[in-house]
Amino acid sequence: MRRDTRREAKTTVHSCCHVHAYCRLVKILIVTAFYPPENTIAAQRPLSWARAWAVSGHEVTVLTVQRDGANLGEAGNGVVGVRVLGVSPSGGFAWLRQTYRRMARKSLPQGAASIAPATSNRKKLLGWFKSRGLLSSVRWPDVYDFWTAPALKAVGGETFDVVISTFGPPAVFAIGESLRRRGQTKKWVLDFRDLWTENPSFRGFPIVRWFERRAENRYLKLADAVTTVSEPLAETLRRRRKEVSVFTNGFERENVDPSLTSSAVLPSPPEKVIRYTGSLYWPHQDPTPLFRALRARSEAGRGRIRVEFYGPGLERIRNLAATEKVSSCVTVFDSCTREESLRLQQTADALLFFESPSTPGREGILTGKLFEYLAARKPILAVGVGSQSLAGRLIAECDAGFCVEHDDSKIERFLSSVEQAKFSIEPRGLPERFSRRKIADEMLRFITSL
Repeated sequence: MRRDTRREAKTTVHSCCHVHAYCRLVKILIVTAFYPPENTIAAQRPLSWARAWAVSGHEVTVLTVQRDGANLGEAGNGVVGVRVLGVSPSGGFAWLRQTYRRMARKSLPQGAASIAPATSNRKKLLGWFKSRGLLSSVRWPDVYDFWTAPALKAVGGETFDVVISTFGPPAVFAIGESLRRRGQTKKWVLDFRDLWTENPSFRGFPIVRWFERRAENRYLKLADAVTTVSEPLAETLRRRRKEVSVFTNGFERENVDPSLTSSAVLPSPPEKVIRYTGSLYWPHQDPTPLFRALRARSEAGRGRIRVEFYGPGLERIRNLAATEKVSSCVTVFDSCTREESLRLQQTADALLFFESPSTPGREGILTGKLFEYLAARKPILAVGVGSQSLAGRLIAECDAGFCVEHDDSKIERFLSSVEQAKFSIEPRGLPERFSRRKIADEMLRFITSL
């Protein structure tokens, strides 16, 4: 007998909260490949929706990927009233993903070669595949295509008032389209956390791009509404769909524990610590200018700054640090849990943020990581970020750090301020409009008005 791949959390239907005066309760399905306990910032957007909408009394189901060892029934940071429908992908999903990641690790050049062009044909070919987005959860072909059929089977004949597919991978759109065509939802919403065919980081493959574009146009035409995370991304999408609404990422007050900033939680090291948590998208997010400044400080005998990176696939950072001769003050750690990541952010002396808004198409990216950093209320060193970029304007508005672009002298001034604990800024945190709860409530009003 075939194993049932579904694991459902207990469903509880709350009475409608008096703060939210909606006319009737709505049955909502959120289709997302990423959801807690998956340790990624992409999981936080659908989590915030599920939490807020369930508290408002609506019937919320999350359709997501069942990963090995994940207890989805207890996922979601204590969200009550949300049914989590975990479905395992079929076929060679796990094997393909593990094989590709193993090949990617082996392809990384070592030492001084870490920033030099790859020499072997195999490395060049793999680098070309990666730059186009192979198995990236953004472009076709993608391993999450193995998830579409089992996910639809798990939903069965159930019907919903609204289905929201939050991208990527493209599979979430395919699932939503199928439910819309079958008449299993009254309304279908496309949510773009990132762009698909116009993604600036992953260009796609020459022949496959035509099929991707055709599929995306079909989804944009069939959907009842389209949402995204920033106005520049919305402007890009409006070239193909006139009405696009913006609901930004934000911060979770529930995740910010002031007690974590106590010196009793983490002993103060002799050096000042600047931390980065999460993935890095090379070459768009490049720490080379920072490493140059660290090397100059070390050569001048000013070495009381330590930079720590926590995240997946950061071998290249370790190699780059060796190339720039700053390994003594740069440490790379493996990924940690979300709770540990928040603790590390709040106990750092400063936080490190990378972006490349000068790269065409990336000026509209406003990642959830930035909101986490702002909520931690620590000074932010924004490398590659100009004050006029979207991320730069937000940092300036919150008086939360320095946007240094690639200017070594500006980086040095920030590092000196960290070392001497003399900041001319006092981070104010976030304007209330960036509360994830507030944004989720605004999106709920939008989808219930469809």
